[in-house]
Amino acid sequence: MKPALALEPSSAPSAPQEPVDAGAGLRAVLDSMFVFVGVLALDGTVVEANRAALESGGLRLEDVVGKPFVETAYFAHSAELRARIRGAIAAAAAGQSVRGDFTIELLGRQRTFDGVFSPVRDAGGAIVQVVASGVDVTDGKNVEISAQQSERMLRLIIDTEPECVKVVTPEGRLQHMNPAGLAMLEADSLEQAQARNLMEFIVPEHRQAFADLHRRVMAGNSGSLEFEVTGLRGTPRWLETRAVPLRDEKGAAIALLGLARDVTSRRAQQAHIESLSRTRRLMSRINALIVRTRSRAELFQETCRIAVEEGGFGLAWVGLVNKHGEFGPVAASGQDGGHLATMSFAVDKADAGAGGPSVQALRSGRAAVCNNLATDSRAVTWRDALLGLGYCSFVAQPLVAGGKVIGCLNLYAHVAGFFDDEEMLLLDEMAKDIGYALEFILKDEALDTLALYDPLTRLPNRHLLLQRLQGYLETARGSGLRCALLMMDVERFKAINDAVSHAGGDELLKVIGERLKFHAGSAMDIARVAGDRFAAVIRDLDPAANVEDLVQRGGWDRLDPPFQHGEQEFAVTLKVGIAVFPADGADAEALLRNAELALKDGKALGRRYTRYTHEMSEVARRKLHLEQRLRHALDRDELVLHYQPKVDLRSGRICGAEALLRWQSGDQGLVMPNSIIPLMEETGLIREVGLWALQRALRQREEWQQQGLDVPRIGVNVSAVQLREKSFAESVRALLAASPGAGAALELEVTESMMIADPEDNVAMLRTLRELGLSISIDDFGTGYSSLSYLTRLPLNAVKIDRSFIVAMGSSPESASVVSAIIALAHSLNLRVVAEGVDAEEQLRDLRLLRCDEMQGFLFSKPLPADAFASLLRGGRTLA
Repeated sequence: MKPALALEPSSAPSAPQEPVDAGAGLRAVLDSMFVFVGVLALDGTVVEANRAALESGGLRLEDVVGKPFVETAYFAHSAELRARIRGAIAAAAAGQSVRGDFTIELLGRQRTFDGVFSPVRDAGGAIVQVVASGVDVTDGKNVEISAQQSERMLRLIIDTEPECVKVVTPEGRLQHMNPAGLAMLEADSLEQAQARNLMEFIVPEHRQAFADLHRRVMAGNSGSLEFEVTGLRGTPRWLETRAVPLRDEKGAAIALLGLARDVTSRRAQQAHIESLSRTRRLMSRINALIVRTRSRAELFQETCRIAVEEGGFGLAWVGLVNKHGEFGPVAASGQDGGHLATMSFAVDKADAGAGGPSVQALRSGRAAVCNNLATDSRAVTWRDALLGLGYCSFVAQPLVAGGKVIGCLNLYAHVAGFFDDEEMLLLDEMAKDIGYALEFILKDEALDTLALYDPLTRLPNRHLLLQRLQGYLETARGSGLRCALLMMDVERFKAINDAVSHAGGDELLKVIGERLKFHAGSAMDIARVAGDRFAAVIRDLDPAANVEDLVQRGGWDRLDPPFQHGEQEFAVTLKVGIAVFPADGADAEALLRNAELALKDGKALGRRYTRYTHEMSEVARRKLHLEQRLRHALDRDELVLHYQPKVDLRSGRICGAEALLRWQSGDQGLVMPNSIIPLMEETGLIREVGLWALQRALRQREEWQQQGLDVPRIGVNVSAVQLREKSFAESVRALLAASPGAGAALELEVTESMMIADPEDNVAMLRTLRELGLSISIDDFGTGYSSLSYLTRLPLNAVKIDRSFIVAMGSSPESASVVSAIIALAHSLNLRVVAEGVDAEEQLRDLRLLRCDEMQGFLFSKPLPADAFASLLRGGRTLA
């Protein structure tokens, strides 16, 4: 007896090819089945077998795994039978299911089995394994028993699955849905759900996308989609569904099988994180504005503009209270629809209906939030007008200067409930920063203060330091004494700042400023010159004194007590660059410049204290010269790409290539990338060169196609500098527009360490690039310490294992374990795995055993010029 609707193995999603523990539940189901089940690799070796298959022959799993199926004890008695089995495996590996009776000898008895050999396909349709199953029909009874048992098992699995499982007919009718899916639709029974058209559950704006997905699946393709549904009781939910075709015995798609999960909470969390990220960016821009602005009008107008353009608010406006107690708008940005004309009133006399939350904020000095305009009684006077503009919530944030509320900043959002506790903490902090700036702008003397002092630490800034330092140098010149300038910055400041937020980072800078002032005995000789960089002047040094020893014995390590932020504690270390007058600079600018060079050099070498040397300037000059030559190299077309093949480990054929940058220098010959790329990234030249590499790879692909070559996927490396550029995606879009269809043949390779440096923005950028049709692979995987939760968020197609693990695989069990774990993890996420740096046959053998997908290394080929790589393609060379 066969079930009316069966799922052919080829429609199952792809999975890792090495045996992995799929969970106790799945093992229990397999081992409880009466049917004999074996999973074979395409070459016929055994990958897995269930208990029924093993116990029938008195075998253990380790007796058969990794061995050819036809050489197991089942078939030892008949060469003719082994030939039939080989033919069946080969047919299944070629895509054809084979069924027949097979008589074998088990424990001394002749038994006849109804056997089936079926191909197993991954999500892309490629055949990856063969499933061999058999039912003992010697007595003519077990066929019906096994079919009934299989059907019960399948029904049990589907009905207990915590995610939605549904079957949709070619006409789009809901044929079956498990209890989890019915709960998502708020239906009490399958009949209740079937009473409505399936499309009626899907919100109108997503119906076409679902119809497109249904059409693709019925054409034989798998697909996925996120869409919103509304349950029978009106509850909205976001579902993430993956759909595959159900096929009949001939392989034709007869229905859609969908597996869906409720991602409503995840999407809400993502939206919340994006909202907070926008607010943090808004705060950063506002603080940059605070530092540079000298005008109250500019501060208010720019704050409103940034709030709309960067913060995503629909309307932002600032209102001030004049000396007569009258409140009114002074700056605005966004769409107000005449609303601001109603926002002028006397604060003491206005009622809540006229002024709403603005009156409350001005009177209380605390933020007043309206998170639902449709129901808030304070908004009754102008509710309809604001709702008509699409606003659902807003906040009135008081602005305080000199301990007095002088006005408020009003922000309007398009969603209800926008201003939660976390959002308000950030906005309160931003309002305090604005109020802090106002305290100075509202006083004439604050202009000088902002010009000469750092507003955060109240220390002299770079400009004032140079003025004072020049005076100290003139005094030292006349006395014959020396003067030292120490340039310092905080090691790992960015990591600490990311961990404790902008406010915590500012608090750390303030603490360091106070420690420096205490250590120096005065703020006169201390300055904050930029970011986390501070400077200190040591005056009246004896000409015979050893400055390096003096600094190291000067107690600067007393500045290093841990920084306490809430319950967190962070180690604080200052790196110091030293320049001494007159030997290291004759004026203040030169001394400052050379102290910064010493600091930069010391940080690169991991030193705590570094004295300037003239060789540092020489190195800087050489780097500048090299930078100029590299710019000319780009203009003179001296940069070239070499291509290293990537090889499919199953077929042995070339399946891709990595484009690698080279500089064909006139006087140095071929220069490798490690000599030039760090400088390109430091100077920003990598932006131009990176786009050139993409354009060159696309052009080369077209030339090879014109030669009649079957061009594989080309990988091009992307720098962190490029990824941080907001315009990068648009530049790539423009390149692809000139080469229609090229996106699918192009893969961008980004390093793991690059991704974890700025995760939120990098994930957003990669999603944008993925939407352009490009593939994304993560390079040097295993060296960046990515978390699993973070890795699952990346829009990746492939993972490249760092060559250090491949090289150490043979001698280090730990490295082999890491490689095995990476392959299993990647396959579980449906990602291709590429091993880099494969230079030895032993490495190739181990990678094949671990079911790695692709390799790249000198064992097959070094990077080749375009013509040589074309010859390689033309010759059809394969991996032995």
